[in-house]
Amino acid sequence: MSSFSSSFSPQLLSKPAHGITDRPIAYGHAGRVKYRGTYWFAKLYESDQSVVIPTGAPVTIIGVEGITLLVVPASAF
Repeated sequence: MSSFSSSFSPQLLSKPAHGITDRPIAYGHAGRVKYRGTYWFAKLYESDQSVVIPTGAPVTIIGVEGITLLVVPASAF
């Protein structure tokens, strides 16, 4: 996947949610997360450039930007 930018402002969730990666997520590159039985594009929220979340890893969903979920590794939250 290529890097992307968005004109949407991030909206943080009042209560974090949990999902599982379906495609790897890395800094500057969108991945995909399965959340509540549906697949969503996802990107890292404020992460350093060395973080990569592999396929099948749990994530914490902390916000949304347009139709893209903002996630952090589950171990980080």
